[in-house]
Amino acid sequence: MRARGDAGWYAVRKWLRRHRLVAAFAVALMTVTAAFTIKLYAMYTRAVQAEAAASRKYLMDRATAGMLIGTSASKLQNVAGVDAVRGTLADLAYEQLQDFARWSEDDFTLRAEQAQAEHMLGDVAFGRGEYAAALQHRQASLRYYQALAAELPDDPERQSDLSIALVLVGDVHGAYGDADRQLEYYLAAFQIDQQLVQRFPSVPEHRSHHARLCYSYERLGGLAMSGNDLDIAYEFLTLRRELAERLATAFPDNLEDQRNLYHALRMLAMHAVAVGDADARERLDTQAAPLIERIVAAEPNNLTYRFLAIEHGCGLAQRATSEKAAWKYFQRAMSDARDLLRIDPGSPMAFGYVSAVYSTRGAWLSDHGRFLAAARQMRKAIAAYEPLYRKNPDLPDRALRVLDNLAVLRYTRLGAGWHGSSGWIVRRTAELVDRWEHDPLASETITDRLISALTDERCPGLFDPARALAIAQTVLDRADRPTARDLAAVARCLDQLGEWEAAASAAEAALALAGPAECTKVDQWTADLERYRRSAAGG
Repeated sequence: MRARGDAGWYAVRKWLRRHRLVAAFAVALMTVTAAFTIKLYAMYTRAVQAEAAASRKYLMDRATAGMLIGTSASKLQNVAGVDAVRGTLADLAYEQLQDFARWSEDDFTLRAEQAQAEHMLGDVAFGRGEYAAALQHRQASLRYYQALAAELPDDPERQSDLSIALVLVGDVHGAYGDADRQLEYYLAAFQIDQQLVQRFPSVPEHRSHHARLCYSYERLGGLAMSGNDLDIAYEFLTLRRELAERLATAFPDNLEDQRNLYHALRMLAMHAVAVGDADARERLDTQAAPLIERIVAAEPNNLTYRFLAIEHGCGLAQRATSEKAAWKYFQRAMSDARDLLRIDPGSPMAFGYVSAVYSTRGAWLSDHGRFLAAARQMRKAIAAYEPLYRKNPDLPDRALRVLDNLAVLRYTRLGAGWHGSSGWIVRRTAELVDRWEHDPLASETITDRLISALTDERCPGLFDPARALAIAQTVLDRADRPTARDLAAVARCLDQLGEWEAAASAAEAALALAGPAECTKVDQWTADLERYRRSAAGG
């Protein structure tokens, strides 16, 4: 066998000597093939690694951006100019999302991710008040979602995403004040939500579709309210309440559904205010009270609902007929306000709400003839708010709060028989009149408070109806069109100056312009008009 093996090797060597060129070529070919194979493997390995790295970067960009957006406050509307930390987080989120959008823009298979990236970019831009950029990103997101929905028209998730995208574009048009385009997008979303609920009528099994339809009712009802179409608003808001009650009944432990029902009741209460139905408002607010208490108890650190709970409690307390009921609501509201200070000690809103509870209680006591006790509460309200006001006295909302507190304190002292009020109250009010008299940033409410202070005959240190008329006339000149409240203020000033015929003309114009928002003022304005006419006739 060994001889046979040697003979074999001898035959191979003999063949190789005779065919050296073929052998050399074969060896070279195998070497090149091996080298090329190794090269291909290396290239494949690098490609796989690069793809894995890109995938990790994509996931990291998306996750980081989502985290930053979540951290920059669940309410991105508060980003712009309010909190430097939130603004910084929004900037970082914006950069991460732009990186992701650039990385995926050429990949047609990533349309869902592109849509989400544009969606989040639009949220950040909208929160920062950059409406042009928000509209651009949200329209791009809408186009992606439309393409995805067209591929699978029977897929409810893609239809839901399309509905949300339509709403977001409508929100930007609403921010621009384009109510017609806003309604167009809201109606398109409403039709999709309605079709989904018709396809999936079971509330327990398809909660998300019913919840979205509930929010569509809210949006359309809110638009109708803003357009003074109160009958249409009532229809949508009633449908929303009925659906919200079904959701809350089907999911009693779901906080989102409890919140939804709370807001449904509050929207109907606002409608009741607009139509002047005080009984309906009280009934709806009373029904909403245990809901907001349950929400706050479940989420004690949720500042948004703490704020709502305080406002709700103060509203119920202010309308309470008995001191026992009012005190119960005030105690609960003050407890929530002090909890706010504990949760967020540096929060300006927390100080503001502590002051608001004191001032609301002071107003209630004043309305019920308890002037001395009311004055004590108002002094506490002013003391609680003073550090916040002094920190930034040029903010209109803070000036308005101080004006309101000073006005209630002035009336309580006058009601107690201290005519002329106190010197420091007059001085503080006069300072605010000087500061905001000619400021174009002064809101309609601020100018109304200034005019009220200058037309108070019981306070000689402030009484100056000619100056009040100049302020009212400036507001009229500055406005695109006069409002009923502006004209009523002019009439009040003219009455103080003895110009009763002109006051009657202004009052008639105010009544002619009065809409649902002024329903609570119409009776008083009508009585004032009759008095102006009697005075003009010498009666």
